[in-house]
Amino acid sequence: MSEHYLKALFDPASLVVIGASETVNTQAAAITAKLQEQFTGKLYFVNPKHKSILERTCHKSVEAIEDSIDLAVIVSPIKSVEKVTKQCAAQGIRNVLVMTHFPSRYRGEITKAIASLDSVAKELGVRLLGPNASALIRPSTKLNVSTTVNSILPGKLALVSRSSSICNSIIDWAETEEVGFSSIISHGAGVDVDLADILDFLSSDYRTNSIILYINHIHNSRRFMSALRAAAKIKPVIVLKSAHENGSYSDAFTKIPNVHVMHDIFLAAVLRAGADHVSSLSNLFAAAKILGSSQKTKGERLGIISNGYGPVMLANDRLRDLGIQTTTLSPELVKDLKNTADNLLFFENAIMISNRKDIAEVYAENVKRLLASKEIDAVAIFLAPSAMIDAEAIAFEVAKVVKRAQKPVLAVWLGSNNAGKGRKALIQEKISNYRTPESAMEAFRFLCHHFANRQRLLQVPFALKKMQPPKVTDSRALIQQSLKNKTYVLSMVDTQALLEAFHIKCDFTKHSEASASPLSDRSLKVSILNDPIFGPVISLGFGGAMSSALKNSAIQLPPLNRRLSEGLINDAQVTTILNTIHDVTKVNREKLRGVLIRVSEIATNLPEVFELTLNPLMLGEHEAVVCGAQVVVQKVNKDHKLFSHLAIHPYPSDWHRHIVIQDNQKVEVRPIRAEDAKAEMKFIDNMSKESKYFRFMYVVNTLTPEMLSNFTKMDYDREMAFGAFMQKEGEDILLGESRYAINPDKQSCEFSIVVDDNYQGMGLARQLMLILIEHIKDHDLKVIEGTVLKKNTAMDKLMKSLGFSKRASQEDYDINIYTLKYDD
Repeated sequence: MSEHYLKALFDPASLVVIGASETVNTQAAAITAKLQEQFTGKLYFVNPKHKSILERTCHKSVEAIEDSIDLAVIVSPIKSVEKVTKQCAAQGIRNVLVMTHFPSRYRGEITKAIASLDSVAKELGVRLLGPNASALIRPSTKLNVSTTVNSILPGKLALVSRSSSICNSIIDWAETEEVGFSSIISHGAGVDVDLADILDFLSSDYRTNSIILYINHIHNSRRFMSALRAAAKIKPVIVLKSAHENGSYSDAFTKIPNVHVMHDIFLAAVLRAGADHVSSLSNLFAAAKILGSSQKTKGERLGIISNGYGPVMLANDRLRDLGIQTTTLSPELVKDLKNTADNLLFFENAIMISNRKDIAEVYAENVKRLLASKEIDAVAIFLAPSAMIDAEAIAFEVAKVVKRAQKPVLAVWLGSNNAGKGRKALIQEKISNYRTPESAMEAFRFLCHHFANRQRLLQVPFALKKMQPPKVTDSRALIQQSLKNKTYVLSMVDTQALLEAFHIKCDFTKHSEASASPLSDRSLKVSILNDPIFGPVISLGFGGAMSSALKNSAIQLPPLNRRLSEGLINDAQVTTILNTIHDVTKVNREKLRGVLIRVSEIATNLPEVFELTLNPLMLGEHEAVVCGAQVVVQKVNKDHKLFSHLAIHPYPSDWHRHIVIQDNQKVEVRPIRAEDAKAEMKFIDNMSKESKYFRFMYVVNTLTPEMLSNFTKMDYDREMAFGAFMQKEGEDILLGESRYAINPDKQSCEFSIVVDDNYQGMGLARQLMLILIEHIKDHDLKVIEGTVLKKNTAMDKLMKSLGFSKRASQEDYDINIYTLKYDD
């Protein structure tokens, strides 16, 4: 992969400070002095009022510097920022970090001055981080553009925060705890280089193993979700966002307040992306500590060592609150541990060691054996203060074992005085330690969540159930007629017609009978709500007359598939509805899944639907029937791009094609989806060794679970894969595929193509490339590039016929690079 296009911004080899100063107690002076002291690259100062600063030559303007410069740090007065940005562009500087403060009335406001600066930067092709940025720190490269007075250690944890106060608080805490960072970025307004760009850089940054975010505001939910999903796919990501930034929902028709809080939708979005969320700064500190240690778990089985019952009870209570099942030590493991000392006590997942002269050695030996056990995934070590023990000595003894551990270890030395000495020893030995059992369990949850997310990514989805396609065109025409008549709440007749167009069964005549029916206990409410940030969301909760008074809804972002629908149903707040009550008939969960998927199709295909409510939705053993419904519609801009109203790009069903290849064989070409995992696996397994080598350029026998997930679980905002399918005995057989991934510069992409050995030479590869090129053009990408082995003569012939240019790779003699470029 080519070098990230923002590398010069985040890892500059040369840097200029515009507005450099020596004036005491100013931002400019603090930044100037810190860079003078620490930066190891080429450093230049610009200030027209000075000839030298800190005994270094100071230039009147950036135009006076002849050398090429990677990054300009602007700390000049606000009135001069646009001017010096233009000077930077004229001098060939393509990255600027604007630390200058631009006043605003409220957080997240894009003032005229900020918008103007952004416009200037975009017009000149300059990447802008800021304004109002307060920190860009990369400890391993000695880059520290900030006013912090703290020492910052290099590490594997990245911190991204728009808030300078939160950023500085974490930096100050980290110095005491000796937590290191790969990056600290306080990005300010983020109008150009935004949170999504930063996440993209950090996800590919080899120095970064995990990421913590403090978020005030999201400007573009689609970009944010795509970047967050990509990062969380490979690294743990923890997010903190204040709930008080958000308002609450009111039903568009009945004006019922406080039914759905926008913060709940934000949490649903974060979890959907595979990241984790914390609700307090103390929890963020716990996350920073455990992630800063680069520890990873392979399961939830936590073993505990303690010198008292109380801490263990508190820890296990917190684990259960967090949804983590406590393990039980096996008789075999207990027998092994008993050999370490007399009078050990055992309780569920814990070993109790009484205070004794050799307690340090006993602690260390039990830690060693727990870490070696195959039935334990992580170890927590608790120590309560006592006059009979030396907390510091125990810490040093335990550290000898923990340093070599391949599993997570969480230490809790309770208390302040004697325990404080022990904690200092743990910090000195770089052992993750916490003040309370509860905070340690919170930290463990972060590791468990990332592990669970990785496992979910590797799961093969439910088999795709063939469903009758909805009548989208008819539904849109119905809505447009209503809007033409200035009617924004559909009539009951039109509402029923719309729902039935999406194959949702309705019987509005039973609405008054629903509350008296024995099925009223099974009454649900399914809704589409329109969030101002994330667009349409789907909620599921109690139905009937009490639905507006009960805050019991589970929330998910569309699009939904069978697995996501099942997850929505299984939400702890909703499952209770579906439990058998008295003699009520068992409900049909498959029917409920079907309704949720159909509602998701409405949210996906009809941006005109502002709000939809199915209440009550009556569930029985054989059917799900909507007995009451309301649909509120809205006007949509004529230039509205398909699916642009969604935070997550759905399956692009509009890209289905039917083609005919040699011997008049009919083939369906369509985007690959997660449910194609079985077909993908068979396709690769059946390829010849030569075809596999041509495709992967190394020996591949079969796809690993990770590769299969990456090949089929697509983020259609970032990549595309077209598969050529033929139906045989009711099963989709994959004959070939073409795919591309967008490069970080958002202007170019890298492609690949492979065809089943039995279907090569039939024109299928050409057809797959043509639809791929068509899709690439539709997404305004300018450059298509791919690497091909020189031995692959058939590909060479195909590429030439499609107009690709060819050049030899400078890094590998056996490879040619094929490129196709488009003019604006």
